[in-house]
Parts: sequence; C-alpha cells; structure tokens
Amino acid sequence: MAYVDGELQDDLVPEVEASIAADPMVRAIVEDLRQSRILLHAAFSDKAVLPRTASIMPRRRRESQAWKRAAAAAVAMAAAVMLIISVRVGPLSELSGEEVAHLHDEVAAYHTVYMTEREHLVEVPASQQAHIEQWLGGRLHGPLHVPDLEVVGFQFAGARLLTLGTVPVAQLMYTAEGRLPIALCVAAAGGENRAPMADRHHGLGVASWVENGQTYVVVGDLNDAELSSIVETAGPAVKA
Repeated sequence: MAYVDGELQDDLVPEVEASIAADPMVRAIVEDLRQSRILLHAAFSDKAVLPRTASIMPRRRRESQAWKRAAAAAVAMAAAVMLIISVRVGPLSELSGEEVAHLHDEVAAYHTVYMTEREHLVEVPASQQAHIEQWLGGRLHGPLHVPDLEVVGFQFAGARLLTLGTVPVAQLMYTAEGRLPIALCVAAAGGENRAPMADRHHGLGVASWVENGQTYVVVGDLNDAELSSIVETAGPAVKA
C-alpha cells in the first residue's frame, strides 16, 4: 500500500519493483490496490468529506483527516454492499452467471492472502478432522464432510472459518510438496443443485458448484485439467 501511495522509503522501492516484475500474483495485488485507490479518490473528494470549518486546519492535517474519513466511508460502503449482495441474492445457489463470477473473484482474493501463510495456514489442524466437521458443520447448519484429495496430489492440512458478507464459510486447506496450498470453501445454500462453473481470477483457477444445500468453491494455483480433476474428486466425496 505504501508503494502504491508513493510513500515507500526509497531504498525499498527497487525490491518491491523486482518482486512485481518477477511474480504475476504480486502484480495482480498491486493492480487491485491501484484500482481501489482510484475508486476511493473518485468517490470521496476532500470537498465531500471535509467539514466547512476544516479550512482553518493546517493543509497536511486536513488531507490526513480527509483520507481517514474517506477510508472509513469506503470500508462502510464496502460492508454495506456485501450485506446488500447477501440479502438480495439470497441463497448462494441462486446466483446469476455474473454473480458467480463475483463470488469466484471474492474467494480468489481471500486465497491470495491465506495461501502464502506457513505457520498459520489453518486455525484447526487436520489431526482434528472430526472436530472440524462438527464445528464448521454447525456453523453451516448442515453436514460437512472433508474430501480426501490425496488421489489428485493434495493432502488435507486443516481448516478455518471465514465470512463472505454475512455468510459463514468453511475454508478447508490442502497442501502438496512444492506447490502453493489450495482451498475448498463451503457455504450453506438453498434452491436447486448447480453444475460446476470454472474461470480464473487473480491468477488462480476457481470452480464452484451447488450440491445438496451447500455451495462449494475450489481455488488455487491450478491449471484447467487440475481444477477439473479436483472437482471430480471432491464432488462425490462431499456427499459421503
């Protein structure tokens, strides 16, 4: 964020720019931050957020307070948008194609953060699988079965609880030697089953489907063939 804002100390800039040049995921993150900054400035000008008495403040203080108010307003607006989405679309199974793409983008954005963790990849380790299924199943108000993906080269590492708007999401993490972790995210859904839909966001492969009242989303640094194999393996397993 400091780099995007032009506030990073000079001696660190070459290191960041080298990372951007070498890593497509870093480039995607920086581009997302730039777009967010542009939208924020476009939506909240100094004139809109400063009180009329602010003109007597020193310029630097006025700008700092304006930015803080704009940032707070943007966070509130984003939270409101996510709440509206979760209320308007109802069960996740009833999403339109465009809304499925938005769901995939949100999950991929989450995953770009969590997949780089090493010591804190999960909240509860795989050794407590029975507890994970009971705990997160209770949060989802339905049965949760952890699929075995070893046949496609990934081993269950554990899980954590996330939220998408106001919807609880179980994030099941899987690892493989020499690979970045992948995730199978599960959320409660209603309505009809939906066949898998796949695309790419933030440089990651993402696929989702709806089965027996739950929405499943697979995300990771996967090519199309790997993504398809994981969906084919996980699909029957979640009904076990």
